[in-house]
Amino acid sequence: MRGPPHQFTGRCAIKPRIAGEFRRSAQQDPHHEPIIRNFKSNPPIDAQKAWTSTALAFFQPPALGHAALRRFTRKPGITKQPMLTADILEFKVPFRRTVLVGNRWTPPAATRTALLLHGGGTSAADGFVELRTFLYAKGIETLAFDCIGHGRTGGQLLGSTLHDRVLQVQAVVKSQGIVPSTLTLAGFSMGAYVVVKAAVEIGVPRLCLAIPAAYAAQAYEVPFGPEFSQVLRAPRSWANSDAFEITRDYTGHLLVISAQDDQIVPAEIPQRYAPISGTRASTVHHIVKRSGHNLSEHYEREPQARTAAYTEIALLCQRGDAWAAHKHQ
Repeated sequence: MRGPPHQFTGRCAIKPRIAGEFRRSAQQDPHHEPIIRNFKSNPPIDAQKAWTSTALAFFQPPALGHAALRRFTRKPGITKQPMLTADILEFKVPFRRTVLVGNRWTPPAATRTALLLHGGGTSAADGFVELRTFLYAKGIETLAFDCIGHGRTGGQLLGSTLHDRVLQVQAVVKSQGIVPSTLTLAGFSMGAYVVVKAAVEIGVPRLCLAIPAAYAAQAYEVPFGPEFSQVLRAPRSWANSDAFEITRDYTGHLLVISAQDDQIVPAEIPQRYAPISGTRASTVHHIVKRSGHNLSEHYEREPQARTAAYTEIALLCQRGDAWAAHKHQ
């Protein structure tokens, strides 16, 4: 399951705990502009401020650093175990002029790995603590890293592209020596679109799209910033996204998780991702009732909703190897 030892920069045994009550105000995510309603741009001050001023505020799970990983106590919807000891392996992957930073949580005898990819805005890999703790208890290894412009990786977000993020996923998977047949790609919000595109290149048999965004094909190579925003301002620019065609022809196991009251991602998007297909090994569309785009906030109110969603992800990770993702030429 693990890559060569030299891939890792650190190794430590940590007892992870779900952090206490973390709340984050609405965060700006410029990558969701295509689904802004009644959009009005503000007069630009400079390129950075102009892009930020037109960004859409949305929620992401709270970012939790290693300092927030404390002794695990019982929390509804996570696990019945009073404490877990995770073997956390830090890694750094060179990518162009920067270094991607992430880690792996590997339970004993794990045979399946889930790569969890965050969304846009100020989201980061550390926001997956609750989900990773749940999957660890199910014997599923998790791997997460921060894309350029996020979290511990840092760097400049402006100028990067959706395509760059796909290449970052590929670089991490390759560096860690993960066998594609054991892998699940799980992306959240913008990350969902990225893992759809990455699945084409890697050939993974399991794909999870949570509160998934979709983007016009022409936005794929456009740098984040004013030019990217301009492409996405066209009404329903996501409607002809190439991601829908990819998932239509996908032959692996597909799980789509959507929020019933999502005011950020239109209901049509997860529906377009999730229609039953005769070519697919399995298709599950799990709808989180009464939830908005901020799933973490909803899970605090209804822990049973967390359990249900996380269980679907665990089941996906454990599905068979017989099917492989369709490879587009």
